Amino acid sequence: MNQPNLDPVAVLVLAATAVFSPAVAAVVGPYLVILLGSTLGAYFRLGQRPSSTRTAALRFFLAANGAAILFTVPLAVVAQRYLPTVEVNWLLGPMAFGIGLVGERWPQIGQWIARKGATLIDVLIRTRSGDSKRGGSDGA
Repeated sequence: MNQPNLDPVAVLVLAATAVFSPAVAAVVGPYLVILLGSTLGAYFRLGQRPSSTRTAALRFFLAANGAAILFTVPLAVVAQRYLPTVEVNWLLGPMAFGIGLVGERWPQIGQWIARKGATLIDVLIRTRSGDSKRGGSDGA
């Protein structure tokens, strides 16, 4: 007995065939998953932001969805290399949600990553300098 394919892309492709031809629905389906995920993430982020005008909120949604359309698939492909048991189609929604949720906070996330990287480098330098001191005194 065949199990139906219930990944989010397949479900939205099936739903899109009611509006589009099957060939067009196959192309539109992944983008619908990306837009749904990023819009939901942007919705939650918008609730965390200070009050703004409707125009500013609309610009935020457009920017978040545009970024998600551009970056979700490449990020999902990279993530799939580290999670080989998960299909890329299952990663599109969560990746798009994350992009929408981050919103305009990319600079802060970049700074956080840089601080973590600097801490890692400091630990590696301390470890190396400790090894060289031990190695030099034991060999003499």
